[in-house]
Amino acid sequence: MSEIFKPSVSIEKALLNILAVGFGIPFALFDYIPISLLDVDMFMVFFIIFILGRSKLPHNIVLLIIPIIISLSCIAVELAIGDSSYRPFMSVGYFFKPYLAYVVGYSIIVNICELRKMIHKILLILIVVLCSAAILGNATFRGDLAILGLSVFGSSGTNALMVYLAFLLMLSASLLDSSQNRLHKIFFAVLFLIVIGIIIESSSRQALLGIIIFCLLSLKNYKNNIIIFALLAVFIFTFINVNPPRALVAKLNRDKTAISEVDADSFSAGRTLIYYSMVKDIIQNPWLGNSFKGFSESNIPVEFEYSSGLSPHNQYLGALWKMGAVAFVFYIAFLFTSVLQLWKMHRNNITEYRNLAYTTAVVLLLFMNTQDFLTFGLTGNLFMLVLGGLRRINREKLKLVEV
Repeated sequence: MSEIFKPSVSIEKALLNILAVGFGIPFALFDYIPISLLDVDMFMVFFIIFILGRSKLPHNIVLLIIPIIISLSCIAVELAIGDSSYRPFMSVGYFFKPYLAYVVGYSIIVNICELRKMIHKILLILIVVLCSAAILGNATFRGDLAILGLSVFGSSGTNALMVYLAFLLMLSASLLDSSQNRLHKIFFAVLFLIVIGIIIESSSRQALLGIIIFCLLSLKNYKNNIIIFALLAVFIFTFINVNPPRALVAKLNRDKTAISEVDADSFSAGRTLIYYSMVKDIIQNPWLGNSFKGFSESNIPVEFEYSSGLSPHNQYLGALWKMGAVAFVFYIAFLFTSVLQLWKMHRNNITEYRNLAYTTAVVLLLFMNTQDFLTFGLTGNLFMLVLGGLRRINREKLKLVEV
């Protein structure tokens, strides 16, 4: 049997089309705050069952298996001495479930064209779904969007959905083929305008800032696609000046006041108290962390309003607090080796890979410091799927060079 299972073209395309629908219509099959299981989560589980035994895992996956084993072992020991419950086992599963997508992407995405088609399909389907949900449900993009009574993004919140939209936009823009005709480019420019309009209406600052940073980084690579950026610039300027979203203006004014008064707690919506509590726990038990027990009533800061949520909105701090420094080192090593493949491809001076590298930089430096980016079902699954696929694509390119 070959080292990497190669499904037939029909099976491969079918799996990618199913994923496009799952990411484009992200229904919450189970939604109980703070946990949401989306349809795409179930697809990943089924695909893993199908793939295992037919495909070898990417080599760096062992760096992810180690922190899982360490975390489960710590929980088992604490459970044996009566200092824990079974709930942390479920927390480990929920935290690591998006990483199944890394193996799926590595197994079924074999070239950049298939990745491009899937991402563009997701963007188109998602825009139709969100606009339909808003129109039929008479809802705003700051509220709950649902179709047939099912939430389209679960309890992760509106801001998480907007970050997902921004991430999708950056991926789609990165994968645009410069050889495509002008009509095709205008079509995607219109899609991008709709996405940015939705994000502005939702008043998500992280999503807007991510798009702005991406545009600044990648503008020099889009000489052939300047029409897209011209349309985006005109649209954003007109939209904000003619119909400025009150929620966004209110947030920006609040941020301005918080910065002028050096009020970090107000600026972070109360997250500094969560940071303080987590850092205190890490100092007390730096090597093994909280063992995925989460917050208990005894260690929630009294001043913190529970209704604001208990997530640190920081992927790195949350992971270190949950698993401890020993497991965290391997966890970061896995992320580093996964991203390293993309930066190696970036050196080939191909526009697609350069812009994908810029997208990854925005994710690692902005989104993962302001969101639980990899824990959310949408962003975590899609990011891991793309990284796994790019690792496979790079591996196939190396094989061709060797031949």
